[in-house]
Amino acid sequence: MDRNFDDIKARLANSIEEIRLYKLQGLDDILKDAIESLHREILSSPLSEEEKAKLLSDIEREVGSIGKYIKKEVSLDEESFSELSQAIREKSKEIRFYYEQGMDDIVRDLVKELMDRINRASTLREEERKDLYFLIEDYIGDLSPYLTDVNGKYRKEETDYVVGDHSLGNGISEALAKNPSEQFVYAKNLMNIHQWDEAISVLKLVAATGYRYEECYELCGDCAYRAGRYNEALEYYEIVYNIPELSEETRRRIFDKITKCRQRKFIDKIASNKVTQRRVAYDEHSSFLASHLEDLSRYVGDVLRSWKWNIELPWQPVHHSYDIKELLQLGTTWAVFDVSRRRDGKSFIAITLIPNWKKCVDRNAFIEWVYVNMMLDSEYISIPEDLAVASDGTLFVVRPYYEYSLAEYMAKNRDRVDIEEVLVISYQILEGLGYLHLHFAKDKQKRRIYHLDLRPSRIFLTNGIRVKIAYGGLWRMLSELCPHLTSYRALPLAFLAYRAPEQFRPYLWNPKKPLVCTDIYQFGVILYEMLTGINPFLGESVEEIEMLHCDQKPIPPQVAKPDLPEEIGELVMNCLNVFPSKRWRSTTQILLSIEKMLGGTSRIREIIFRKKGEVHERMGEG
Repeated sequence: MDRNFDDIKARLANSIEEIRLYKLQGLDDILKDAIESLHREILSSPLSEEEKAKLLSDIEREVGSIGKYIKKEVSLDEESFSELSQAIREKSKEIRFYYEQGMDDIVRDLVKELMDRINRASTLREEERKDLYFLIEDYIGDLSPYLTDVNGKYRKEETDYVVGDHSLGNGISEALAKNPSEQFVYAKNLMNIHQWDEAISVLKLVAATGYRYEECYELCGDCAYRAGRYNEALEYYEIVYNIPELSEETRRRIFDKITKCRQRKFIDKIASNKVTQRRVAYDEHSSFLASHLEDLSRYVGDVLRSWKWNIELPWQPVHHSYDIKELLQLGTTWAVFDVSRRRDGKSFIAITLIPNWKKCVDRNAFIEWVYVNMMLDSEYISIPEDLAVASDGTLFVVRPYYEYSLAEYMAKNRDRVDIEEVLVISYQILEGLGYLHLHFAKDKQKRRIYHLDLRPSRIFLTNGIRVKIAYGGLWRMLSELCPHLTSYRALPLAFLAYRAPEQFRPYLWNPKKPLVCTDIYQFGVILYEMLTGINPFLGESVEEIEMLHCDQKPIPPQVAKPDLPEEIGELVMNCLNVFPSKRWRSTTQILLSIEKMLGGTSRIREIIFRKKGEVHERMGEG
């Protein structure tokens, strides 16, 4: 085998994964094109028959039989007029059925097949060829919407367009400009020869006249989609989708096309390896956060002192002083400082709300939230060490230092997914959430706490992959006190990727009922991202992200990671049901499923211990 074989083999390896994704997702049109293209490349290559057979066998081993995707080439050069007439009559009922059902894509394929046979028949006279074209028209009417390149052999004499040897130019003739219906036919003809931009221009002019408005913009979307411009296609489809009087059938069809566009964008996102999604969260509000930098930097060098509680505590408080050494991070909610405890020099993290939140958060409510968190007693929860106050009266929460957040872990391991490791982390997250949802605290009070803002930056890892969930119950307090800041339209787009559908559309769930379902959904998004490296709900506008969450089923994680076990994929999809009542009923249900997959609690403890050094070393790389 020579270098040609090696080159094709290398290209084949790169194409197999793409083809497998298309098949898993059910994108048959795209899958067919991809397999046909690869099939043609192999057959037309200078390889030996043995080498070609081996490559085709490799494809079938990966994606199954490819026979149904490959058009069978038969020798049609010698077909006679009578044979072709018979073939057209045999196909007429099938074509007519699809034509009446509005299935233009199928009609186009069938018509093209017949026209290709007519054009390849070298024994036909020109008059016979035209008669066969008109025979097809007897069954489906005007052929022009279905014309493809027929090498100049078919001329529609009663219209202005010619297929094959014509030149369409950049504008619309004066005669066509006077008649929207002719412009519409002209635009469809442009589409048939893949002149996408020109077709869009004509269709917009036709839509401006009011003629077939819905169909014009739908076809604009089709043009943009076929040109690979999926954002533009979405804009056109959404124009149609938002027409109030749209029929239910058309709305469903347009919604399917919108879904298909988003799927293509999703696949491109997997393949492109662009800037990581995590970076978006920090870049998006950089200018906004910078405005607070000077205000918060002044705390460096200040001394924090333990808050003097005026209530009876279930422990004997010890008053400490902390030196603020450095501003470590400025987020959209918190400013994070490195502090040192004076008594023993031990390092901690001290966090305080950034100014815009501090203005609307009631001081007593904040103290109450800190108290409730200090009453927690779970190894999976980040429990505050102390509540302290600065010289100007600003409150700081002092908590332990953790090596890294789950966001940092995911960014580091995006290209190296260890399913066992991910499941162990998930198991611990569920343990922590389950504790929050119902527990007896240190002060003997029974409490239910819902996180409602579960994101990778709200989860920390220490000693390898030991989980600590932070800020339980914070979002509910902030939502009640700062509704203008917690509205989903006020949040960074990257954060909206982790919202649940009911947080966009409250009517989906009564907030007075238990909000376990919301935490389960947010957990599902995180698990999906840990398994695939992709967040399926990261869009380019608030409206797009809301639609991704609320109006369509998420793309299964197996699309991005085909070797993912089916039971894990089902577990994730059950978390992400748009309807809260149809998700897992409790974190315990999911936890038990994961425990079974991992082989029991003792096995989980063994994995956590074994991974400690390995993960620490990996996170330190680079």
